[in-house]
Amino acid sequence: MAEPLISICIPAYRKAGQLAKLLESVLMQDFRDFELIVSDDSPDDAVRQLCVQYQQKLPIQYYHNQPALGSPENWNNAIRLARGQWIKLMHDDDAFAAPDSLRKLYELTGHDVSFVFCGYQRVASKGVLPPHSISAGWVQKIRKDPRLLMVHNVIGHPSVTLHRNMPGMLYDQRMKWMVDIDLYIRFLQAGSFRFSPEQLVLIGHNEQQLTHTIFTNKKVVVPENLLLLEKLGIDLLDKILVYDYCWRLMRNYSVEDMKELQALSPVPVPVKLERLLRFQRLFPAWLLNWGPASKALMLMSWLLNR
Repeated sequence: MAEPLISICIPAYRKAGQLAKLLESVLMQDFRDFELIVSDDSPDDAVRQLCVQYQQKLPIQYYHNQPALGSPENWNNAIRLARGQWIKLMHDDDAFAAPDSLRKLYELTGHDVSFVFCGYQRVASKGVLPPHSISAGWVQKIRKDPRLLMVHNVIGHPSVTLHRNMPGMLYDQRMKWMVDIDLYIRFLQAGSFRFSPEQLVLIGHNEQQLTHTIFTNKKVVVPENLLLLEKLGIDLLDKILVYDYCWRLMRNYSVEDMKELQALSPVPVPVKLERLLRFQRLFPAWLLNWGPASKALMLMSWLLNR
């Protein structure tokens, strides 16, 4: 059997109704050189039954994980099973926006390209949310230094990406919050990228999603940021964008002192981050949370810490 150009990889969990909408959007694609991998963590049979219904219409390969792999290993499992030259991860509550979405993404690929992404439209239960597309300024920033993506995920959800099927390029199992940014940066460092500002993908949005529950969890967000910083290189703290990001991270998650920071961190804490935190502790919380004062103090700290 010839290898397909694209492997559409779907890590599924329970949401058979939403998955049906995704499969319908795959069915209407005018680009047909793909296989479809469903890696299912569900405890029940609903996703399998749905896939059986679509197997006469789509080239679905269904795999049930027992025990469940969890996120992001379920994503990785689908990628490992893929035979395509390109990987199109699609979460089960997302969908293609139009019949030509997959074709337009593939048309962006090339011999020197390792990573492709597009704009997207978020869809919530109460209606459509504002569309998203990367700005020209941020395109320049990540072309110059892909690591700056750590500061702001201007690409978006994994469902808006298409990347080469490269050995060893998997999501880091140690992460949940920064897991997509980490992989994006590695691909951006591995080769060039292209993007379409067009909203080619619909992203499901609801308050029960994993990312919404993690966002307020200091014990997840702070350690993962420190882990990513170590992976990318602590010289990033010399860049004011990253320094300001870490300043806000320490402030917003109310890291009290070095003892707490060291307890949270899975890696050695950089000296510059220690100094940043000690400098913050010199000032009351109300002052740190007042925008103009916080910005001025951050800049002073950055200059003293260089």
